[in-house]
Amino acid sequence: MKTKELIPLLSEYFTTWLPDVKGVSKNTITAYQYAFQLLFEFMREVKGITFEKVTFSILLTHIAGIILYLSVNQNRTSSPVQF
Repeated sequence: MKTKELIPLLSEYFTTWLPDVKGVSKNTITAYQYAFQLLFEFMREVKGITFEKVTFSILLTHIAGIILYLSVNQNRTSSPVQF
């Protein structure tokens, strides 16, 4: 899969698949978007890879580090999700 395919797929996932096909709430979409923000933050800050260069292959290679990073950062106060 080409590098440039990830971002358009994510865009379609958030704008079409989740709301129209799955019928999830705006809060769910916001929470998912925040998780991807953290994922791209990890790739940039820890691995030095900008979001434009992230591929599915790179994500799979770094999945353990991503999970650890997300678990350490799960209580961040900057979360945009309000419950």
